[in-house]
Amino acid sequence: MALPNLATCSRTQTLDYFDNGWTLTEVLFSGLRGEEAFYRPPYHHLRHPMIFYYGHPPALYINKLRVAGLIAEPLNPYFERLFETGVDEMRWDDMSKNEMLWPSIQEVHAYRQQVYAIVRRVIETHPGLASNHPPITQNDPLWALFMGFEHERIHLETSSVLIRELPLNRVQRPAEWP
Repeated sequence: MALPNLATCSRTQTLDYFDNGWTLTEVLFSGLRGEEAFYRPPYHHLRHPMIFYYGHPPALYINKLRVAGLIAEPLNPYFERLFETGVDEMRWDDMSKNEMLWPSIQEVHAYRQQVYAIVRRVIETHPGLASNHPPITQNDPLWALFMGFEHERIHLETSSVLIRELPLNRVQRPAEWP
């Protein structure tokens, strides 16, 4: 799906693009079999467990929407700190998070659902997406929304590579795949 034209995008186009990226993430993660697949660090220890990549995009949405002034309050300050930053492959001390007790899959899924509703509400109500809106530029608060869309898509690639590195008994074909 092509990125909406930021000079002319409608609410519907913006929502469709958001829904597409969000759904792709949900489908990709439905390919993980069992809790161990979410919590097992990669064999190379250069990245976090998959639970991080399930919670990271929604935390970025909340953090960026807050900085842009599109929402006023954090949703879950603990999650927004925990899932805020990935790893720098050149900093070996970044991996201490892998030793921690991560939130449950159910908690992260519930957080994702809440974030989805918040992002959807911004798309459906923000006046900057009204008909004949001016182009959305880097100086526009809505830029944070589109940054979130693309950030989620980047992590589809990261996550798919990490899923391929899991043992075969920890993955399954998502029901939605052809």
